[in-house]
Amino acid sequence: MLRTSQTHSLGAKTALILGVEFIAIPTRAEDDWALRGDALETVLTELEEKGKKPFILSEFWRFPISVRLSDTD
Repeated sequence: MLRTSQTHSLGAKTALILGVEFIAIPTRAEDDWALRGDALETVLTELEEKGKKPFILSEFWRFPISVRLSDTD
């Protein structure tokens, strides 16, 4: 499960319950704590190099929570 480093601990707890790894995508104050494409691309590249295939990217912006699941084929 991928989420930003500034998201609520709910994401980490959800990953724990689902039995999947939680990975925090770093965010920076100078970007107003926003998820940047370059940060996401870096994390995805690192995971690919490790042979991992992420399948959940979760966003949290007030309510509701949106979760995207990708096809694992």
